[in-house]
Amino acid sequence: YILKTIAWIMGIIVVAWIALWTYVELNEPRLIGKITSIIQEKTHGEATIGGASVSLISTFPVLSLQLSDVVVRDSLFSIHHKDFLRAKNIYLGIGLRALLRGKTEFSRISISNGSLNLITDSLERSNDYILRSGKKVGSRPTSSVPVIMLNNMLFSFENPVRRKWYQLDFRKFKAVFTTINQLTTIRIGTSIHVK
Repeated sequence: YILKTIAWIMGIIVVAWIALWTYVELNEPRLIGKITSIIQEKTHGEATIGGASVSLISTFPVLSLQLSDVVVRDSLFSIHHKDFLRAKNIYLGIGLRALLRGKTEFSRISISNGSLNLITDSLERSNDYILRSGKKVGSRPTSSVPVIMLNNMLFSFENPVRRKWYQLDFRKFKAVFTTINQLTTIRIGTSIHVK
């Protein structure tokens, strides 16, 4: 019975992976366009995605939509000439339970091999608006990602007006969000080199 159960679970994962892979292969340009427009709407800047595919091995047992060569430039790029985000790979994990229910909500986001820059210029214009939700106090979030992971990401924070310049090398970072009765708990495990 245990072997049959394991075989059924593995069969479901393989079928789901094949279905997701087929969907992504047939709709890659449209999918990239949709994700790019969502990013550009949030950042008021430019976003480029090199390619999209499906990953099972890198994020097993979670099925993931893999975005490669992602670059996000905020609206102040023409001033500071640094990308807000540059990543070799971004994995958008899709939980098996959500997939079986017909939903495509992301269970985790994993960003690897790149850099993230928060910059304030001499006139105190900043690109940190991207990280703000813009929701009123007391409003409930419409969606959340339970797990956020960073691997080999260099985070830079610059503010010349306040004479601040920090660099953090996130070798590994994992934040697990749990919300119960509007109370969110964050469990973090990390390995960071502070430069």
